[in-house]
Amino acid sequence: MTHLRGNMTHILMVGPSAEEIFGSRHLLGIIVAVALSSGMGHVCFGPTNTSQIGASGVVFALILLNSLVSAELGEIPISFVMTATLWTSDELWKLCFANDQIAHSAHLIGAMVGTAAGYYLQSNKATHEMAGRASSWNLVLSKVLKAK
Repeated sequence: MTHLRGNMTHILMVGPSAEEIFGSRHLLGIIVAVALSSGMGHVCFGPTNTSQIGASGVVFALILLNSLVSAELGEIPISFVMTATLWTSDELWKLCFANDQIAHSAHLIGAMVGTAAGYYLQSNKATHEMAGRASSWNLVLSKVLKAK
Protein backbone atom coordinates (compact mmCIF):
# COMPACT_ATOMS: atom_id res chain seq x y z
CA MET A 1 0.00 0.00 0.00
CA THR A 2 2.94 2.34 0.65
CA HIS A 3 4.13 1.93 -2.94
CA LEU A 4 0.67 2.81 -4.30
CA ARG A 5 0.44 5.87 -2.03
CA GLY A 6 3.86 7.02 -3.21
CA ASN A 7 2.83 6.60 -6.84
CA MET A 8 -0.39 8.57 -6.32
CA THR A 9 1.64 11.34 -4.68
CA HIS A 10 4.01 11.42 -7.65
CA ILE A 11 1.07 11.56 -10.08
CA LEU A 12 -0.41 14.49 -8.16
CA MET A 13 2.97 16.27 -8.20
CA VAL A 14 3.92 15.82 -11.87
CA GLY A 15 0.55 15.21 -13.51
CA PRO A 16 -0.85 18.77 -13.48
CA SER A 17 2.16 20.29 -15.24
CA ALA A 18 2.14 17.55 -17.89
CA GLU A 19 -1.60 18.09 -18.39
CA GLU A 20 -1.11 21.82 -18.77
CA ILE A 21 1.60 21.41 -21.41
CA PHE A 22 0.30 18.40 -23.35
CA GLY A 23 -3.46 18.77 -22.76
CA SER A 24 -6.00 16.61 -20.95
CA ARG A 25 -6.97 14.54 -23.98
CA HIS A 26 -3.37 13.72 -24.91
CA LEU A 27 -2.46 12.95 -21.31
CA LEU A 28 -5.41 10.58 -20.95
CA GLY A 29 -4.30 8.82 -24.14
CA ILE A 30 -0.78 8.50 -22.79
CA ILE A 31 -2.04 7.13 -19.47
CA VAL A 32 -4.18 4.51 -21.26
CA ALA A 33 -1.29 3.56 -23.59
CA VAL A 34 1.08 3.25 -20.63
CA ALA A 35 -1.39 1.20 -18.59
CA LEU A 36 -1.99 -1.23 -21.47
CA SER A 37 1.63 -1.52 -22.58
CA SER A 38 3.09 -1.78 -19.09
CA GLY A 39 0.47 -4.38 -18.17
CA MET A 40 1.29 -6.46 -21.23
CA GLY A 41 5.01 -5.96 -20.68
CA HIS A 42 4.71 -7.05 -17.08
CA VAL A 43 2.81 -10.19 -18.08
CA CYS A 44 5.43 -11.01 -20.73
CA PHE A 45 8.66 -9.94 -18.99
CA GLY A 46 7.92 -9.35 -15.31
CA PRO A 47 8.76 -11.79 -12.55
CA THR A 48 5.96 -14.16 -11.63
CA ASN A 49 6.11 -13.20 -7.95
CA THR A 50 5.02 -9.57 -8.58
CA SER A 51 1.77 -7.86 -9.43
CA GLN A 52 1.09 -4.56 -11.11
CA ILE A 53 -1.26 -2.47 -8.99
CA GLY A 54 0.52 0.80 -8.36
CA ALA A 55 0.36 2.88 -11.57
CA SER A 56 4.17 2.88 -11.63
CA GLY A 57 4.39 3.01 -15.41
CA VAL A 58 2.20 6.13 -15.45
CA VAL A 59 4.46 7.78 -12.86
CA PHE A 60 7.55 7.14 -14.96
CA ALA A 61 5.81 8.34 -18.12
CA LEU A 62 4.77 11.59 -16.41
CA ILE A 63 8.23 12.18 -14.98
CA LEU A 64 9.85 11.81 -18.40
CA LEU A 65 7.08 13.82 -20.09
CA ASN A 66 7.82 16.71 -17.73
CA SER A 67 11.50 16.55 -18.59
CA LEU A 68 10.59 16.87 -22.29
CA VAL A 69 8.64 20.11 -21.93
CA SER A 70 11.53 22.18 -23.28
CA ALA A 71 12.29 19.76 -26.14
CA GLU A 72 12.51 21.29 -29.56
CA LEU A 73 12.53 19.52 -32.87
CA GLY A 74 15.84 17.68 -33.17
CA GLU A 75 17.12 18.60 -29.70
CA ILE A 76 17.28 16.55 -26.52
CA PRO A 77 17.03 18.57 -23.29
CA ILE A 78 19.71 17.92 -20.68
CA SER A 79 16.94 17.59 -18.08
CA PHE A 80 15.61 14.62 -20.03
CA VAL A 81 19.04 12.99 -20.32
CA MET A 82 19.67 13.35 -16.59
CA THR A 83 16.19 12.21 -15.57
CA ALA A 84 16.18 9.24 -17.91
CA THR A 85 19.67 8.20 -16.87
CA LEU A 86 19.07 8.44 -13.14
CA TRP A 87 15.60 6.89 -13.05
CA THR A 88 16.00 4.16 -15.67
CA SER A 89 19.47 3.02 -14.61
CA ASP A 90 18.16 2.48 -11.09
CA GLU A 91 15.19 0.55 -12.46
CA LEU A 92 17.36 -1.59 -14.73
CA TRP A 93 19.52 -2.47 -11.73
CA LYS A 94 16.48 -3.34 -9.62
CA LEU A 95 14.89 -5.33 -12.46
CA CYS A 96 17.98 -7.50 -12.66
CA PHE A 97 19.00 -7.78 -9.01
CA ALA A 98 16.24 -6.73 -6.60
CA ASN A 99 13.83 -9.18 -5.06
CA ASP A 100 11.29 -6.62 -3.86
CA GLN A 101 8.05 -7.68 -5.58
CA ILE A 102 7.82 -4.39 -7.50
CA ALA A 103 7.02 -4.43 -11.22
CA HIS A 104 10.21 -2.73 -12.43
CA SER A 105 9.44 -3.76 -16.02
CA ALA A 106 6.28 -1.61 -15.79
CA HIS A 107 8.42 1.35 -14.71
CA LEU A 108 10.72 0.94 -17.70
CA ILE A 109 7.90 0.44 -20.19
CA GLY A 110 6.15 3.53 -18.81
CA ALA A 111 9.37 5.47 -19.29
CA MET A 112 9.65 4.32 -22.91
CA VAL A 113 6.01 5.08 -23.76
CA GLY A 114 6.18 8.47 -22.01
CA THR A 115 9.35 9.37 -23.87
CA ALA A 116 7.93 8.34 -27.24
CA ALA A 117 4.68 10.21 -26.58
CA GLY A 118 6.52 13.33 -25.41
CA TYR A 119 8.70 13.49 -28.49
CA TYR A 120 5.76 12.77 -30.76
CA LEU A 121 3.64 15.53 -29.21
CA GLN A 122 6.51 18.01 -29.15
CA SER A 123 7.35 17.32 -32.82
CA ASN A 124 3.70 17.78 -33.79
CA LYS A 125 3.57 21.00 -31.77
CA ALA A 126 6.69 22.31 -33.53
CA THR A 127 5.32 21.31 -36.94
CA HIS A 128 2.01 23.09 -36.27
CA GLU A 129 3.80 26.18 -34.97
CA MET A 130 5.98 26.31 -38.09
CA ALA A 131 2.95 25.85 -40.33
CA GLY A 132 1.16 28.63 -38.44
CA ARG A 133 4.13 30.96 -38.87
CA ALA A 134 4.37 30.11 -42.56
CA SER A 135 0.68 30.84 -43.15
CA SER A 136 1.03 34.12 -41.22
CA TRP A 137 3.96 35.14 -43.42
CA ASN A 138 2.02 34.13 -46.54
CA LEU A 139 -0.88 36.32 -45.40
CA VAL A 140 1.46 39.27 -44.78
CA LEU A 141 3.19 38.76 -48.13
CA SER A 142 -0.10 38.57 -50.01
CA LYS A 143 -1.28 41.83 -48.38
CA VAL A 144 2.01 43.54 -49.23
CA LEU A 145 1.90 42.34 -52.82
CA LYS A 146 -1.76 43.42 -53.20
CA ALA A 147 -0.90 46.86 -51.82
CA LYS A 148 1.65 47.41 -54.61
